[in-house]
Amino acid sequence: MVDRLTLLIIFFSFTVIATATSQQGNFKDFIDFSIDKVEERNYIIDIAGKNGVWESNEDDKFVLIHFKIINKSNKKQIFNFDDVYLFDPNTEIQYKPNWLISLGLLTSINGVNFNLKSEKTIKKTLVFMFPKTETPQFIKSNNKIIEIGD
Repeated sequence: MVDRLTLLIIFFSFTVIATATSQQGNFKDFIDFSIDKVEERNYIIDIAGKNGVWESNEDDKFVLIHFKIINKSNKKQIFNFDDVYLFDPNTEIQYKPNWLISLGLLTSINGVNFNLKSEKTIKKTLVFMFPKTETPQFIKSNNKIIEIGD
């Protein structure tokens, strides 16, 4: 049964709703993803860098989404996270990722492209700032809202 929130989102935003029961989807043709884990934290640690520990501000928390990204084509694909957001359906706010964690190193997400070799899989973690009072339940990519929560 469809709840009223889902109907309102469909009616007002004209955005496709894609519920992924196994937390899977695709970012674009031939590039699929799965979400291994979603974490909420008050701090993050830059293991490989010299930046140490980052603590969230009073009203926000860090949401870490661990992605497995799969190139299903037989050609190299270039991919980035420019169109990936953490989405709050209550406010309709889209939160861009603030950082990327790769091999324990916390880096800026801006302008980072990945060369995905043919039929290869990579793992990346996106870090978002998200309101402490909300529960992360959806990501938005390519005008699709994809459920990530239980």
